[in-house]
Amino acid sequence: LVREMSLPFGIVINKAGSGNNSIQDFAQTEGIEILGEIPFSKTYAESYSRGKILEEMPDELLQTYASIASKLLSIQKQ
Repeated sequence: LVREMSLPFGIVINKAGSGNNSIQDFAQTEGIEILGEIPFSKTYAESYSRGKILEEMPDELLQTYASIASKLLSIQKQ
């Protein structure tokens, strides 16, 4: 739908590194940019489940989110 509407888009992969690469394969086949990958982590999941999404977020994850946000802004300007 976004292609038909000529809107910029990309994919953010959640739980990356869990062993299933079907989304990466699909993105490559379709020429879709992967904007970022949020790694699978039991620690992250436990933190989310306690409502501590941003409070206890490690620097690695903050940097990932910042990078995704930056890429979203750049594709919006295209």
